[in-house]
Amino acid sequence: MSRLTVTPLLYTLAAMVILSGVLGFNLKLAKAATATAQATATSAVTERDAWKVKTVDALAANEAYASIIDKQARINEEQRAHAEAAAKLAAKQVDKAQAEADRAKTERDTFKRRFNAKPKNCEAALNAMQAACPTLGDY
Repeated sequence: MSRLTVTPLLYTLAAMVILSGVLGFNLKLAKAATATAQATATSAVTERDAWKVKTVDALAANEAYASIIDKQARINEEQRAHAEAAAKLAAKQVDKAQAEADRAKTERDTFKRRFNAKPKNCEAALNAMQAACPTLGDY
């Protein structure tokens, strides 16, 4: 072979070897990038699954709290109804007691009027009885 054909052939061969090395390096980089992407995807799936579990737990907790809040609302409503009934009963009892107090005051006033309107002779007789028997006093 001639020298003119061997030199370009050697240059071509050297270029192919260099290109082969570069392509091999790029292949290693691509494999590393693929492995990194797969690891990232696996990590993302694992994290997503963890969030799904947390979401399920949070929803269960929300249901439990909603149930507790509903139960407490029912209890509060029952207590409010009992309190209203007790307040009405207390108001009736206060009205009854006030009516009894008014009746007692009227009776007392009537008795005072009759006692103060007694004749003078009756007052003298009561004073004599008081002097004779102090244990029957305050008449």
